[in-house]
Amino acid sequence: NLVLGGADLVGTQRDRFAEIQEQQAALSQKFSENTLDATDAFSHYATVEEMAGVPGDVQQAALAQAKAEGKAGYKLTLKMPCYLPVMQFAHSSALRATLYRAYVTRASDQAGAQADVKKFDNTEGIRNILTLRQEEATLLGYPNFGALSLVPKMATSTDAVISFLRDLACKARPYAEKD
Repeated sequence: NLVLGGADLVGTQRDRFAEIQEQQAALSQKFSENTLDATDAFSHYATVEEMAGVPGDVQQAALAQAKAEGKAGYKLTLKMPCYLPVMQFAHSSALRATLYRAYVTRASDQAGAQADVKKFDNTEGIRNILTLRQEEATLLGYPNFGALSLVPKMATSTDAVISFLRDLACKARPYAEKD
């Protein structure tokens, strides 16, 4: 949609819209880089006991990585070939919790105490992206970015989206608790 791309804007509004797009692109790129760097920076060295249930090929790779670094145990990372099998098959709920917390907090101000993980913190970048999105929505005549985002989509309002998500959560919760 050309209107959502700022085609109806003129003068300083058009210039500002272009600046916003450029700044958002740069912030999004930095966000992605920080997330990847934080993913790469994380490691946890698990014990034999913690690795119970993890597929043999994953165990062998983790053991080889730890040995290559001269460390004891099994080197676990947040990269999918390691993370997913551990999350699916590890018997140790404490190990799964450790990896889960590391995964969902990577590149944030909630990241663990591991060296240098805070340098990948995306918190300020997220704030800047949200501020720019609000300004973009305002320039294009929308009350907020959520309303702007819905224009080319099937949902009729942000309230409809929230209602749908709450309904979905209520229906999914019993299955998640059972799992």
